[in-house]
Amino acid sequence: YQDEHIAPKANELKEVALQKDLATAIQQAVDTHNPAIVKAFHDLIADELFQQLVDAHKLEQLTA
Repeated sequence: YQDEHIAPKANELKEVALQKDLATAIQQAVDTHNPAIVKAFHDLIADELFQQLVDAHKLEQLTA
């Protein structure tokens, strides 16, 4: 999600996930039909967004 052409869309999807929900953001990523955007958004979820969503009570933290 560092690519200058992909980063704006990935960040837009991040905001959708935080403001609405993750499912909506994922669907919007898929609807782009752009594998680079889907991968960038996946990376963003894994690297930063997951904990933000837990903190915002939009996802539950899983415990072992």
